[in-house]
Amino acid sequence: MCDLKTVLISAKQPDSYELLKPFWEESLKYLTDQPLFFLEEKAIKENRALCGLPEELDISLLKTAARVRADAHLRVLIWHLYCLVFRHQEYTAESIRKWPDFSGIFGSDNWHFYQLINLASVPEIRRIHQLYNIPEAVTAETLSDTLVKARFNREICGVAGSNPRNLSWRRNFIISPPLCQVGRFQYILKNFPDKIRVFKNKTTQAVIAFAEHGIQYTEEGYIFPEGLSRQENSWQSELVINDKITGHPISPYGRAMKKKIRLESAEWECVLNSSSPVLDIHIPVGGGMTMESVHRSMSDALIFFDRYFPGRKVRGFRLVTWFLNTLLEQYYRPDSNLVMFQKQVYLFPVPTGYNSGLYFIFGSENIDLKTAPRDTSIRRAMLKILEDGRPLRSEGMFFLREHIEHFGAAYYREQWEQKVKMLI
Repeated sequence: MCDLKTVLISAKQPDSYELLKPFWEESLKYLTDQPLFFLEEKAIKENRALCGLPEELDISLLKTAARVRADAHLRVLIWHLYCLVFRHQEYTAESIRKWPDFSGIFGSDNWHFYQLINLASVPEIRRIHQLYNIPEAVTAETLSDTLVKARFNREICGVAGSNPRNLSWRRNFIISPPLCQVGRFQYILKNFPDKIRVFKNKTTQAVIAFAEHGIQYTEEGYIFPEGLSRQENSWQSELVINDKITGHPISPYGRAMKKKIRLESAEWECVLNSSSPVLDIHIPVGGGMTMESVHRSMSDALIFFDRYFPGRKVRGFRLVTWFLNTLLEQYYRPDSNLVMFQKQVYLFPVPTGYNSGLYFIFGSENIDLKTAPRDTSIRRAMLKILEDGRPLRSEGMFFLREHIEHFGAAYYREQWEQKVKMLI
């Protein structure tokens, strides 16, 4: 049996043994003497083309594949990495994101090495889409994520390849139901995972979110970061539902309120909880996120998922991202797409670090405030937030399907001011 330690020494990454040893023996069980399908020239060219990558990349991809085929250690390594991503779902995405840089042996082709693993998923993605009778146009749009990420990789690494972070995300393309891109956004159909519960008034249609029971919040109403000492004025939420709904409301501006309120249960219906199917939004890197394109994507997504996944009635949308940070309303352009989007949705606090978004804007999660580039307005805004000693936190949002016609009218903020504030 091939030894992983020997393989990693050959690949100049001996320190990655603990990270990569899970499922090693299982991977080897399925490795035969037959050529690896995703290292064959025909498969590489076909998968590259289906993802919209330029033909000029064939030279580097084929050169990297030939080198792997010719080296027994590299061949078993790439097979094991492929299995960890696409066959061993118990292996965490967090672990994948920690995978090493193999530039010690590949040089800049390190990114093409990872791209070969990424492209290996294309036949399975297409098979799953065909199983659900998803139109080819949607499959092509979904696969275009490969090109978007390759371009981003070129911006931060100089090579239009892939990386472990991309591979951890690629898993979502082969789950059931799979990630699908519809217009500007990508969507994953899943149950609502966040620690809030949403109610709608049966008469006025007013919407209010409550914090779930037992969540620790800061004095300002954000979820308290794990691992930090509790602040003197932090507090824990309570939620009791019987003939009354008693708990801590969350405003659509993104903060939980320490003051508890009590509502009559008979007058309100729960419209969003942990068993509610939602479309989890993910936003490919790139511009063009106008309110028109967002509204069109969300509207089309409801039609698409109702048609191709009719067994689960979508209740609405959910998104967690760095650009829902409410501080951007203070620091960034009020006419920006990011700020305007915040105003259309119901924001709520989520567990978060304090440097969210740095990777997507600066290409690294570690930056020097003195030397970081300030060539764009969003970079300047984020750096100013940090310089003022304030956090770059992620926040969450939901948007109910019955309100899609109100997108663009700041519906949740308007109804909060007119119908909900009086209840608090």
